[in-house]
Amino acid sequence: MRNLRIQDSLRRWLPAAAGIAAVAGAAALAVDRSRSTERRIAEVVTLADRLNDAASIVCASTAPPDESRKDLALQDDLRRRIREACMPGLVQAELMSTARKAALDVKEIQPVAPAMGLRGAENQATNPAYRVQVIGSYRQIADYMELCKRQRLPARVIGFRISRMNGEDGRPLPALTADITLEAYLPPADAVELAKG
Repeated sequence: MRNLRIQDSLRRWLPAAAGIAAVAGAAALAVDRSRSTERRIAEVVTLADRLNDAASIVCASTAPPDESRKDLALQDDLRRRIREACMPGLVQAELMSTARKAALDVKEIQPVAPAMGLRGAENQATNPAYRVQVIGSYRQIADYMELCKRQRLPARVIGFRISRMNGEDGRPLPALTADITLEAYLPPADAVELAKG
């Protein structure tokens, strides 16, 4: 009889106990899901922060369209200069134009035997050289030699000699005659090939 009472009590309380267990299980599952969701949300927030940082870096390192066009124009100009540096006639014309900017009278510009280049003796590269004879003041001649370094097709002075001319009466003239040897820049062969392409 006592067993029957226990069984009867169990039968009455079993659905309630099962309900309580189900509620406890559901609560545990909800808490676990909540923590899992929180972790996933934190991961998404971290990922979003990283993506924002990456987007900021990309925006900061990407040139605006105007600057991109400017860069392309500079690249085109550099390619033209590399091609033109290999054309002696254009280099001579540049030397003549620079002499005019320095207000010098040009007597002569002519190519001379090439000088050893800036690239050294290991590859035996030579740069074209030009002999320029000009007449002007000391200041004009100095300005000319400085301008040659900054002209569109640059050339550097590798030798110069200045002398004073005498007039018909034997007196020294105020103008000086300068005999300047300039070395033009000759781009490496691979740069010339790249400029052609």
